[in-house]
Amino acid sequence: MTGGNKTFNKAIDLLITRREKLREKKQSLRDWVDEKYPYEMCGCKGEMIFEQKSKDLDNEIKLLSTYISGMYDLIEIVEKK
Repeated sequence: MTGGNKTFNKAIDLLITRREKLREKKQSLRDWVDEKYPYEMCGCKGEMIFEQKSKDLDNEIKLLSTYISGMYDLIEIVEKK
């Protein structure tokens, strides 16, 4: 859903792009941890490292998702009036 306002659309696009970059960064982190700390050799150490390093990424992804949802809600409210 996109509104007729170019400013809202641009803001949503920027938020979505940032969220996708963070998801890619998290996947790269997962790949790095899996390569450096294979489960067969290191057990759950790699998983603990991944959880520690990805915590901030997860928080920012959740925040961006909230912003995106809020922007869509705002567009819906504005378009109804």
